[in-house]
Amino acid sequence: MLRQLERPRRAGSTRATWMSGPLCAVVLIVLSCSSPPARPSIVIVVLDTVRRDFTGLGSSVPQGRAWAPHLDELAREAAVFPRAWANAPWTVPSHASLFTGELPAAHGCTSLRPRFDAPTPALAEVLGAAGYRSAAFFSNPWLSDEVTGLLRGFDEKLAAETPGPVGEPGQDQGGAATLRNVDEWLGRRGDERPFLLFVNFLEAHAPYDPPKSSRDELLPDLSYDERVTTEWMLDFQAGLTSPEAVDWPTVRRLYGGDVHFADALLGELIRLLRKHDVFDDGVILVTSDHGENLGELGYVNHQFRIDEALLAVPLLLRAPGRVEPGERSDPAMLTDVFATVLELAGVKQELPRHSRSLVKPAETSEPRALFAEYTGGPPALVRYLQQRNPRLDPTPLRESLRTVRWGDLRLTVGGGGVAMLHDLAADPQQRVDIAAEAEESVRTLAEQLAQAMGPAGRGDEPERTDGAPDVSKSTKERLESLGYVH
Repeated sequence: MLRQLERPRRAGSTRATWMSGPLCAVVLIVLSCSSPPARPSIVIVVLDTVRRDFTGLGSSVPQGRAWAPHLDELAREAAVFPRAWANAPWTVPSHASLFTGELPAAHGCTSLRPRFDAPTPALAEVLGAAGYRSAAFFSNPWLSDEVTGLLRGFDEKLAAETPGPVGEPGQDQGGAATLRNVDEWLGRRGDERPFLLFVNFLEAHAPYDPPKSSRDELLPDLSYDERVTTEWMLDFQAGLTSPEAVDWPTVRRLYGGDVHFADALLGELIRLLRKHDVFDDGVILVTSDHGENLGELGYVNHQFRIDEALLAVPLLLRAPGRVEPGERSDPAMLTDVFATVLELAGVKQELPRHSRSLVKPAETSEPRALFAEYTGGPPALVRYLQQRNPRLDPTPLRESLRTVRWGDLRLTVGGGGVAMLHDLAADPQQRVDIAAEAEESVRTLAEQLAQAMGPAGRGDEPERTDGAPDVSKSTKERLESLGYVH
């Protein structure tokens, strides 16, 4: 357990206007030591696949479990955004939105073509031009240059090595090796330039197989052999397993055990930041790229849907002396990370229209429109599920979906133009479509979607690639073990 986090230090003030000459210079130098650095080092942590409601940053914690104690402890000193949204329900477009401040419709890095090659400037490129150095550490193969190029602009990028494909029984998802890589980089970074450090922990991603430490603490009644495998998930997605036959409480608890493991890695990362004198004055932003369906409406994993369980993500920002701690009511999106980091780094430039800095609360109490998009299941995955079950209807798996949330109203529009409206205050599970009785709201929200993403309908959409780039055998095995490419 981490020791109690220190309270943020506030910048000192002085009334030394009567001083002059060398003595004044000495006093000013001493005073500056107690103030935050002009350009802080910035750490962005993505707890891959972590739902907001499995943390204390959500409205509730399932089954009363403390799945993410280190995140919850860090939140005591941070601005917390319990109304944060991902802009897509899976890794590739979601990270692209985080790094560019653009919606998927603008950056174009989606299942249609999961390659980040748009001219849109990426966060590490912008900070690099401003004098920041940067490094990214991860084990999710989707983040690699070989597969997507999502980490464009980072000076150093290092994928954690694991003994075999991600997800083998008894093996972590690369988190321990990622921490070692971070420790080594922080220890040798040399100069005093501020830096951008990006870390992705994959441990909450399927398969759900918590380590012994998490099982002993939170799941003592479950056998060590009990796990949710990628193969089982593929069978379920292919329609070979009935939702009624699944022990969903156990599935949720095993997922929670993996969230607990990811949170333990966050705790170790905080320890490393303290060890290397980064924690006190640095900026730490923690979020997730998307959530996870755990039986909601008969779905698992994070493909083929765009529900709240997939878009509601944790988000906190700890920036002592710069950002006031406390819970914030203003809605936020992952696109906001771009504008927020640039403001904290002192970089001024024109921002994408859907990227808003979170350094200060919103100046208006008016609802803010939140947007997300899903361009349909990766073609290679859909074909593979059809091979597993030739009777499977692939139509809903290929459907593109766009959604906008305005307060508690949420409009979702399918590729065929069919619109569904839900009141999340009265119907958080999105089971009752009220579009027919609220036509004016449907029209208003549909106009917002069209303004944000372009006209609805996919008749002119580009030809899909197979979603499986030409990669090495080891990378293909890692993608397969995560349930993506076959």
